Amino acid sequence: MRNLRPSWPRWIAVLSLGVLVWWGVDQIQPQIDVLEQRSCEKLTDQMLETSNDRLEQDGVLTGFGDQQRLHVRKLSAGNQISGCRKAIDDRLKTFVTVNETGPERTFWIESFREGDDIILNIQVLQHDGDTKKEIFALNDRIDVPDSTSLLPPILAVLLALLTRHILFSLFAAIFMGAMFLEAAAPWEATQRTADNYFYQTIIDPSNLYILGFTLVLVGTIHVCIAMGGMQGIVNVLNRRAKSVRSTQLSTALMGLAVFFDDYANAVVVGSAARPMTDAKRISREKLAYLVDSTAAPVAGLAVISTWIGFEIGLFDKLIDKTGTNGYDFFFEILPYRFYCIFALVMVFLVAWMGRDFGPMLKAERRARRLGRVAPGDPEKNGMKRLTETQLKKGVPARALNGILPIVAVIIGTFVAFVAEGSRNVNDFQWSSPGDWTAAFVRVENNLAILFWASIGGLCVALVLGLSQRLLSLREAAKAWIRGARAMLPALAILLLAIGIRQVTVDMGTDRFLVALLSDVEVWMVPLTTFILAAAVAFSTGTSWGTMGILLPVAIPLAFSLSGGDTLGADDAGVHLMVVLVGAAVLDGAIFGDHCSLISDTTVMSSMASSCDHVEHVRTQIPYAIVAMIAAGGAGYLLVAHPDVQLTHWVSYAIGILFIFAVLRFVGQQTDGESIAHKEDNSPT
Repeated sequence: MRNLRPSWPRWIAVLSLGVLVWWGVDQIQPQIDVLEQRSCEKLTDQMLETSNDRLEQDGVLTGFGDQQRLHVRKLSAGNQISGCRKAIDDRLKTFVTVNETGPERTFWIESFREGDDIILNIQVLQHDGDTKKEIFALNDRIDVPDSTSLLPPILAVLLALLTRHILFSLFAAIFMGAMFLEAAAPWEATQRTADNYFYQTIIDPSNLYILGFTLVLVGTIHVCIAMGGMQGIVNVLNRRAKSVRSTQLSTALMGLAVFFDDYANAVVVGSAARPMTDAKRISREKLAYLVDSTAAPVAGLAVISTWIGFEIGLFDKLIDKTGTNGYDFFFEILPYRFYCIFALVMVFLVAWMGRDFGPMLKAERRARRLGRVAPGDPEKNGMKRLTETQLKKGVPARALNGILPIVAVIIGTFVAFVAEGSRNVNDFQWSSPGDWTAAFVRVENNLAILFWASIGGLCVALVLGLSQRLLSLREAAKAWIRGARAMLPALAILLLAIGIRQVTVDMGTDRFLVALLSDVEVWMVPLTTFILAAAVAFSTGTSWGTMGILLPVAIPLAFSLSGGDTLGADDAGVHLMVVLVGAAVLDGAIFGDHCSLISDTTVMSSMASSCDHVEHVRTQIPYAIVAMIAAGGAGYLLVAHPDVQLTHWVSYAIGILFIFAVLRFVGQQTDGESIAHKEDNSPT
């Protein structure tokens, strides 16, 4: 294990930086009424969901499905915190209907502060003459977060960068969060860490499917390596990708081809391209960047993907502000997805121009000069075992043996998505492209489908290996186990990243950051939303979670600030602002996800590329920031500014020119390029 005891100067630097960060975080104070409102929104949603379940069991509700409502004659409120009043009123409109001729019931609610908590009481009273009988009661509380909710994710990042030991850093951050939540009681914090953040994370069905999908697919790749399939792919691509440039472009194009899911994209492209990029002395950091930057951006822009259903579901709930259904709104915001577009443009410009800067330049020079594609000592960064599987002696290198299992996963996933979603489409027709798209939107078990598709790919690999007598069943099993075993350290990182994400949820990090969005000029709302979404995603490690948190807040805010509630307002201007803010939330979530050490997709990109996770994030951040500046400046700022109001086409041109200028004048050609060209067709 790597030595975690830094020298005394480093200890002093760490402690000094810790004190500075603590002081700086303590100075961040959002408006208290906004913070209370966000906390009340979350608590009210939780309580109304519980109320709905219990009242449905008692037969008190009327209607079916999402249209079930509680009918009362009177809606009464006790004490109300100023910040909670609007949050409660907005949510009761979707649950309670007041009708003078309805059942003789009263719905009563109150909210008040008790220390750092907000307490909410709900009662449903049945009238019987002059008497009132309580037929339902519920009370709950929620902690109002403060600036300390930012400390666990900040600690994880700082420790990872200082010690370069990601497992230790994530564990320390999780335990720190547990200490805050348990009032600095060590035993209770230990129990909370073990149960809430380890055990519950491991047994969660969604997490198990992610782990299973990753293990099975990576193991399948190793079976393909052993029977010559991956070497066959490398040989074919080597005949076409004869230079570093063409190899990087081929990898990026593979990322575009696997467009329907970011998890599948990361694992398939990273595992398949690694032998090819290693042969050209392209660093693992560059491979991880190419994989990560063509995963979420491609899936986010694709009109058929696992993302679109989630996003449309969120948009549909805001139809009164967007003015259209979720599917149409998704297409309206596509031209304004500036970060995703510029991130993909930068990937291809970096590959085409052959210029790098910052830590990535150092990594590329190391790989070209020394032939050492992986950063650091392979034994220390846990990557040695990833290269243990070798082509079996005497086995022919056939590309089809590597291509068919991967194609089986892709086609199996695609068809299964359509088949699963078609159950929720009336009169579904397999011959109708429109029905296929509608089915993709309604997929509910996408992680389970990915897992079973990877099992299908493994079966195809086994059939190919056994039927051609390239491998025995024992040899195939050994190859699969080597691949799966090599992923265990990386999967531990993934589980800890999911654990710290739950810490941020429990501490209210998201609510605290959202509360910072207040008192901004209307034309600054898209850019501020973009930055805020990035901060939430960076701190929580989840792009989908960030979208779910911010869209219900940001779009109504943009609608209101731009005059949507005012009679005679400029409807086109209001709608443009709503569209920009919707795009800013989605793009900011992906940017923050790209820069986060605790993001699951970033971890999976590191895993599939066999790259040290800290080094992947450290080398990718400067590139992501360049795309972010282009998106924020040329996109969300200049399109929204009333004195400029660029069209998105002009924004594209400015952003692309900016990225080109950065690479041309800041980036440098990688040294040792002539050596790489000389050895293009030689084994490493």
